[in-house]
Amino acid sequence: MANKTQATNLTGRFALLLAAGLTALCIGGCKKPTVTPRTKLPLLIGDDGAPIIRVLLTPRAVGAADLSAGEGVRVIADGKIRVPGRPGTSPVALIRRSGGLWMAGNTAFRAARVIVETIDNRDDRYVGFNAKSYRGRLHLVPNGPNGFIVVNYVNFEDYLAGVLSKELFPGWHIEAYRSLAVAARTFALHHMLHNRRSREYDLDNTVASQVYGGRSAETAKSRHAVDSTPGWTLTVNYKGKNRVFMPQYSSCCGGWVNAAVVLRDAPPIEPLRGGQKCLHCTSSKRYRWAPVRVLKTELYALLARNHASVKSLGGLSTIRVTQRLAHGRPVWVDIVGVNGKTARLRAEKIRLALIFGGSVAGKKLYSMNCQIVDAGPYIEFRDGRGFGHGVGMCQYGLQGKALAGWKASQIINFYYPGANIVRIY
Repeated sequence: MANKTQATNLTGRFALLLAAGLTALCIGGCKKPTVTPRTKLPLLIGDDGAPIIRVLLTPRAVGAADLSAGEGVRVIADGKIRVPGRPGTSPVALIRRSGGLWMAGNTAFRAARVIVETIDNRDDRYVGFNAKSYRGRLHLVPNGPNGFIVVNYVNFEDYLAGVLSKELFPGWHIEAYRSLAVAARTFALHHMLHNRRSREYDLDNTVASQVYGGRSAETAKSRHAVDSTPGWTLTVNYKGKNRVFMPQYSSCCGGWVNAAVVLRDAPPIEPLRGGQKCLHCTSSKRYRWAPVRVLKTELYALLARNHASVKSLGGLSTIRVTQRLAHGRPVWVDIVGVNGKTARLRAEKIRLALIFGGSVAGKKLYSMNCQIVDAGPYIEFRDGRGFGHGVGMCQYGLQGKALAGWKASQIINFYYPGANIVRIY
């Protein structure tokens, strides 16, 4: 573990590969930030040569942070030690911010940034936040006059050990863990290379990125999976350069791997084309699911919240599928309004609108790998298959393959055909 790091230029094999063209592949579906040279930040590199990743732990700004789970930590504000640490203790239980003023225990100060870190590099040291322990450092970054966000600066490999145990079941096969370790590392690196200049963090700790539980979530199995795949990352040759792409994954594909186009304007590369028949995810309870009915009035209201083109329809008359994948999964749909106008959306937007809109019926719409049927006052989703977007690696599928004797490299090659496994640090 490397708690103490400084901003440095990329070094060693990692730097050579990036210089040779190992860049993030982000076409169409990713927003490219507009920056000036002054905002360009180098990657942080730990003592073991692995990068340091920045993980957002707060979905929204908070006014206080509970640090009581920490051990042997200190508080630093703008480079100055405000609260010295002692072995075996946490110096403060709470850090607050109000009116631009920070309060750590009985110590008040003003600062542009507060860092909570361990007093030395011992592997058993950790920082605490909301009753969980984390390796690395916590950066508390002001957000608004009274709030701040909490970002965990953590060694890349330590981060992965806290991801795998949250994304996979404890009893699953080690080859399933090793497979996901490579995909999760690549997914995180892609976001790291793309987001580091545009915001204070690379990704968050939820299903919107990858679920991350910190040191508290690590297990012997998750640690072994990471340690046995050190620096292994997926790349693809695209336009003459080796590039890191975004290898997404979900719970259960329902029998067919979806192309990335169901989610975004993905680049035309083989690992993201989908179409593989997955025979090993039948153990998922969501491999097949019962029809789901949603009132047209409810669906219209939820879609109209985020899509002005839908709001202009005045109401929902029906839904027409305009494009499907070869196995029948809808890609694009036309939302037909009561005024006769239409709005074209990706089918996945329907599921997301129901999930984030709090729809009770929508909670059982486990994927858009289904048939969309007009049922009078309802839209019915029939012949449901799988759980999640179904793009890339299928988690139940990789477990089934591991139980059938597949090795991690074989599993990876199945879900991301044409990808190269490269050790980049």
